[in-house]
Amino acid sequence: MSSPTITYGTYTFPSPSPFVAETNNPVFQSGQSDYFLDQINLVGNFTGENLSGLVLQKRQMISGLLSEFQTLKITGSSEGKIYSGAKPISISFSDSDLTTILPYSVSFEAYSSGTFSKFFGVVDIQDSWNFAEQDGRVSNASHTVSARGLNLGNSVSALTNAKNFVSGRIGGLENISLFQTGSSAFLRSRNEKIDNKASSYSITENYIYSTTQNTLRDGLSGVLEADTSISLDENGKVSVSLNGTLQGSIDSNVTGALLTTGHFTPEHAKEVATNAVASSLSDYETGTYSFSNRGPTSYNYTLNTGSNSLNFSFQFSDSSNTEQTGNILHTKSASVSASKDDANTKVSLNGELRYNSDSSYVSETGDPTSSPQWLDLRKELSGIDFFSLATEALIDFTGCATGYQISGVYLNETPLESGVNKNPFEGTISYNMTFDNRIDLSSGELTGLKVSIQDDRPIQISGIKPSIAGFATQNVKERKIGLYSVSASCDGGTGLLPTLESNVGKYISGVFDQSKSESVGDNTISFNLSRYY
Repeated sequence: MSSPTITYGTYTFPSPSPFVAETNNPVFQSGQSDYFLDQINLVGNFTGENLSGLVLQKRQMISGLLSEFQTLKITGSSEGKIYSGAKPISISFSDSDLTTILPYSVSFEAYSSGTFSKFFGVVDIQDSWNFAEQDGRVSNASHTVSARGLNLGNSVSALTNAKNFVSGRIGGLENISLFQTGSSAFLRSRNEKIDNKASSYSITENYIYSTTQNTLRDGLSGVLEADTSISLDENGKVSVSLNGTLQGSIDSNVTGALLTTGHFTPEHAKEVATNAVASSLSDYETGTYSFSNRGPTSYNYTLNTGSNSLNFSFQFSDSSNTEQTGNILHTKSASVSASKDDANTKVSLNGELRYNSDSSYVSETGDPTSSPQWLDLRKELSGIDFFSLATEALIDFTGCATGYQISGVYLNETPLESGVNKNPFEGTISYNMTFDNRIDLSSGELTGLKVSIQDDRPIQISGIKPSIAGFATQNVKERKIGLYSVSASCDGGTGLLPTLESNVGKYISGVFDQSKSESVGDNTISFNLSRYY
């Protein structure tokens, strides 16, 4: 039988060929035998005529075995074998007193081709899940996959084998938890570790998902985490603060992955706030709050595109002085002042119109005054009846126990003071108006108007009269006749008499006419009217 020829890569073991011994060791992964690791041991001798020749052969072997994962071939024997991707693990030389012989031993490792049952080309594998539940039925899931790649002597590197294995097992949330599942999970972070020297590779993915059936909390955009704070003042007014975060996926392959303010609108916030208030009521409490039909009084967004998260805060107030029409929020207040030193009562209005939406105020041209939002604000301003608001405030005032005797709820339709402040960049319009009850009979149509008013109130008349017991105060009349008289005149002119009568007559108190007269001259028009109380 001829001696076998043994080569490793481009290196050929010199003659005489070394003795070959092989062992096959099974390797277990995930509790099962996955592949075999072959160990090939070579034992032989260098022969030569002198010491220098032996040293040269020793150096040639060391140089020839420096490269790893070459092909080890044993040919020329009845049991020829090829080991792809063999790796030298040890080389040793024995001491010898002879100058023509140098013993050596070499050990190789190789993975048996075709023995991998499941985890091809990798060892030291890890594939683990960790679940943790937070408040509000929001859960976190962490998935870690790692492996060390093997060089199998083909064109694929060991690190590539590790990457292929790990990448093939990373693919979203798996509902493998026995305690909870989520219909939609969102990738929040991905950590990658590479060790080129060890040919190891790992990925850890962290997911967030909700187990609730609430579509707001488990929608297609992200997972909602929100806190509400509810306060009730002494007048029974409810205020709600809503703060939270919407966390979306960092995976750009997810449809609609990038969050915008439109994924959690004021309408969504109103729903959350309304449900929170309803849940806080006891069995004995009922009520509907104005913000459920109006919307937030203020809100703020912070969008982080890097983490794909949307932070928000909303404020709601159950206030009768706040109302919203469409996207326009109208906040208003009124005050009434009356003094014994001033014959006139004043009503002051203060208010603000705000575009209460997440839409931009600036138009495509960059001019906020031409944007549809600003035009809506101006339209809303033009539709406000300030005089009616002032009259309502005066009616409310007179209905309270003020201690002031205000005659009627008349107000002059012309404001005493007025001011409007427009801020198109902020999307706000503020106003202030002051009305009073000074009488203006001219209405801007009459010149030279003169008015004289006489008011004789019906009063009780008493006097001192003799009686059986002496002198005493006694009623003379239970009630004298009351008379209210107005005399008015203005510069003459054709057709002005009806105007004079209309503007003067409608402010006269009394029930029954006592007298009425009028005259039209070339220069003067006069009108007189008296009425009994």
